[in-house]
Amino acid sequence: MPVVTVRMDEHLVRRLEELAKLRRITRSTLMKEILEEALKRQCDDPVQEALRALRQKKKPGFSGDWSQIEKELRQSTPRFTSVEEALAASRRRAG
Repeated sequence: MPVVTVRMDEHLVRRLEELAKLRRITRSTLMKEILEEALKRQCDDPVQEALRALRQKKKPGFSGDWSQIEKELRQSTPRFTSVEEALAASRRRAG
């Protein structure tokens, strides 16, 4: 199994050690569990998949539930005040 070295603040290490001790597992096992859970959440989330595709200038190619995306969009704060402003920003970024 490969070894990965991660630098982190002391307070995070202490929290990891405390939780690992409480659960009676090694710090390494705890970190693997936490990373696995976080990666699963990120990778299994259709909204995140769509955003990744869009950032890569690709068409979102998933058969997920678009209602979830619509719900998150309704709850988000618009970055631009008009379509024209958004288009101008897009053109600046592309050019």
